[in-house]
Amino acid sequence: GHNGRPCGRVAPGLTVMGVCFPEANPRRLDGPHGVFMAERAEGLVAPCVKEGEALVVYAHWGEEFVQTTSPVLRRRARTMIAEGAAQVVGNHCHVIATAEDIGAGSAVYGLGNFLFRVMPKKNTRMLRRSRRSSVVVYEQSGGRLELVESWVAEFDESFGLKLKKQRRRLPGGLSARAHLRMPPPLDRAVYALA
Repeated sequence: GHNGRPCGRVAPGLTVMGVCFPEANPRRLDGPHGVFMAERAEGLVAPCVKEGEALVVYAHWGEEFVQTTSPVLRRRARTMIAEGAAQVVGNHCHVIATAEDIGAGSAVYGLGNFLFRVMPKKNTRMLRRSRRSSVVVYEQSGGRLELVESWVAEFDESFGLKLKKQRRRLPGGLSARAHLRMPPPLDRAVYALA
């Protein structure tokens, strides 16, 4: 760890840290990079930031099967990027969620299931959505990461994989991302409906 925070250097110039927020209800927190629980985002990232190193935060957070991103998650992502995270990548929602640029970084709020198959019962629309993942491609230059493009990976029933390049750089559909530009009261209403 750096300065008491559990972080792992995965490549020259690239450090990863994992954090779990309470709503995700983790079953376990041990692992090679020491994922830890946090009540709030403030002060999490700053101790891990090193000059010339890009820091990626993997956040276990949010609501399962909800593509729309809550204002709480957006505030957390902004805080962590303001403190020095190059990128924030969310997981736990099991569907491809929204993504946005925040200053020099970006936040991808949910990448989908990838190799996991969590299937809600008797909901065929959700069964299809929960077999999809977004694969994001970054370029690294010094301590900076640039999100270049994203792909959709979709598994069929027999785990056959199809990859399709997205026309837009950030993952998530137009409707899923439209609320990111809404004024806060409307943004909260849209999330509540989701």
